[in-house]
Amino acid sequence: MASISRSFAGVLAIVAFLVTLCRGVSQSHAASDAIANALMAMAVFAVIGKLIGWIAERSLEESVKQTVLSKDR
Repeated sequence: MASISRSFAGVLAIVAFLVTLCRGVSQSHAASDAIANALMAMAVFAVIGKLIGWIAERSLEESVKQTVLSKDR
């Protein structure tokens, strides 16, 4: 099973790639430029998604831990 951070990274990377590619095509950029920009956006947003996912994962773990500890009392 994929971790939350990996899922966030994958989703944001694909969305960034597609949006950037569509923008490049709609603005009549050269195909190589549009793809290069889309790949750059994909890499950047994969890192951002990994960070956001890591934060979400830690928050969820802490929440579950607190809930379990409070029920044990």
